[in-house]
Amino acid sequence: MYFYCHGRRKATAAYSEVTPLLEIGHEHFVATGDIAAWASAEGGWSEDHWTATQPIVFINGCHTVEASPAQPADFVAAFMGVGASGVIGTEVMLDPPIASEAAENFLRALLAGSSTISTVGDALREMRWQLLAKGNVMGSPTPRSAPPT
Repeated sequence: MYFYCHGRRKATAAYSEVTPLLEIGHEHFVATGDIAAWASAEGGWSEDHWTATQPIVFINGCHTVEASPAQPADFVAAFMGVGASGVIGTEVMLDPPIASEAAENFLRALLAGSSTISTVGDALREMRWQLLAKGNVMGSPTPRSAPPT
């Protein structure tokens, strides 16, 4: 499951307390509590939803898996609570071009598979190495040239 979105922490008309949100489009939000509500709503997900498939959830948006003592609710717990096998996101801010490139590199590595890439962790490491090889350590918009060796 793939989300290309903005991660927010704010109060809205629907969520009066500051809460982690995924902003999908302009002013359309998904809160952590929405995920559990979808799973338990009458006519919602069946008993075996995600039991056989158990997808990896990739949330491509700034601060989407950030944990904070002030805000213990997070998307990792929300998706894991309804049966996802794992959640990938970021704790930091990334510019959209870097976020897109990172996702493409990750998915390409994961889907291609090889003798060195057989797990999600391997694919994440490969994605990070690809960005690092371009001089991009933390997702900055303009990679810097590598220092001379």
